[in-house]
Amino acid sequence: MSEHEAIMILANNPNIVPVPVIASFNNKGEVVPLYFSVEGLRLKVDHLLFADKKMSDVTTYRCEVTFSDRVQQITLNYHKRAGIWTLNKIK
Repeated sequence: MSEHEAIMILANNPNIVPVPVIASFNNKGEVVPLYFSVEGLRLKVDHLLFADKKMSDVTTYRCEVTFSDRVQQITLNYHKRAGIWTLNKIK
């Protein structure tokens, strides 16, 4: 992981926050997020709605999670070259 790249990604994108993610690989070798933590909460990804690889270095995952008995859609981004996961801030 390039620490400089990670710092630049976070500095240039105020609407994302870094998050730890537990991921797996499907039978095609693609990364699939399973769990992530934010603000002290560990959340399970209930459904992966889609994965978008528009940019060669970033894969965007639109997911559903259940929090306080409410299903919410979130967007996780995997920055392959920097080796970090980010979460789009929920507004």
